[in-house]
Amino acid sequence: MKKIIFYMFLFFISMNISANASIYQCKACPAGSISTSVNSASCSQCPAGTYSEMGGTSCLKCPAGYYCPGGTDKILCPEGKSCEGSTSSPTSCPAGTYSEKGGSSCLECPAGYYCPGGTDKILCPAGKYCARSTHYTNRDCNFALYYSLHMKECDRNATHSGATAPKDCPSGKYQPYKGASSCLSCNTTVESCDYSYKSCSKTKDCDSYRGCVAGCILLAWFCDCSECEECTNKTREGHMFVYKSASSDKTSCSSTSESQCYDGAFTGK
Repeated sequence: MKKIIFYMFLFFISMNISANASIYQCKACPAGSISTSVNSASCSQCPAGTYSEMGGTSCLKCPAGYYCPGGTDKILCPEGKSCEGSTSSPTSCPAGTYSEKGGSSCLECPAGYYCPGGTDKILCPAGKYCARSTHYTNRDCNFALYYSLHMKECDRNATHSGATAPKDCPSGKYQPYKGASSCLSCNTTVESCDYSYKSCSKTKDCDSYRGCVAGCILLAWFCDCSECEECTNKTREGHMFVYKSASSDKTSCSSTSESQCYDGAFTGK
């Protein structure tokens, strides 16, 4: 009987321990909140500009390339935004600049791309060009003479800005490739023409010992060139100018007109 009572006592003791363990079970604080004391009944939320991972005991300064609105883990800065250290929200990049994901600052839009603002850089499409602009702090640098005399000084104090939108190639120019910072010229080309003509030179210089020159006949001791036959047709190279212009989408050049060859010439096409 004593053994039964003893085992029942042990059973109730073990049940009480299990119940207390379930009541006082510890849980890790979720990301963005912390617990700084033992047996704390709740977690404290991290303020804006700071963060904590799960089970954190202190709020940490938000690193560059991330933003921390408070009460969360750090969040990677999206493209087109900048996130400096300890920031609570990302800042949109202005036009002419860009950023990739995780950027801590906005970067100048490179040549061959355009940056409307708030996005990553965008590749310049075919038929257009995307160039950087140069700005001089000294207005005199905009004049060619002053600039040529003080080139190093002007360049040293100049600022640059990226393209905010692609520009159409100007008249007479085209660009078949993407990512261009300038356009190509639709140059007028020169093609060969065949030029036909006839000519006859009546030579009177004869060599009685060696005979007459071509086209003359020997009469006694002198050459008679009066009967010199006409020279055969000969050709020489002429030129034809082919004028070209850009297509409507400025991605190619096409022939618009051809000049006439010289009188008596033909293209041979």
